[in-house]
Amino acid sequence: MADPDIDWVRVARRLADIRARMIHHDDNQLGGDDFDAEALQRLFASIGELGLLTQADHDRVVANREGILRLNLDAANRDLREARAETRRVLDEVAANLAGQIRERCNNRSVPARYRREGVLLAADWIDPAVPKDRYGDLLPAEQAGDGR
Repeated sequence: MADPDIDWVRVARRLADIRARMIHHDDNQLGGDDFDAEALQRLFASIGELGLLTQADHDRVVANREGILRLNLDAANRDLREARAETRRVLDEVAANLAGQIRERCNNRSVPARYRREGVLLAADWIDPAVPKDRYGDLLPAEQAGDGR
């Protein structure tokens, strides 16, 4: 399908003008393929006037686009890092609030058994990001304890 941004009729007229000038005004005796090759060479020498891109122009456009895409990718990665940091901050805040609520509501009346109450408080400590996790030693799963097993 033809490109709607290019005036192909103008291109064809330009080629016809070049061929007519070669036939009627030039002293060369070219014929056949040599004649057509010379006409096309003259046509493509004036490619900018026809609204077409040269290969160099095309390469510049592609290079600029790649540069813009790279900048956009860098900005997107920066925004993603900031969003992750904000999400982590909010999650830590929510976890601290939840742990505080658990501790506040854990008493002899709400959890009468001492060992269950200690388990609830231990769970609150695990939830709370302010409590150092290494103080529980082997009670935590390996990935939470930080030993990387």
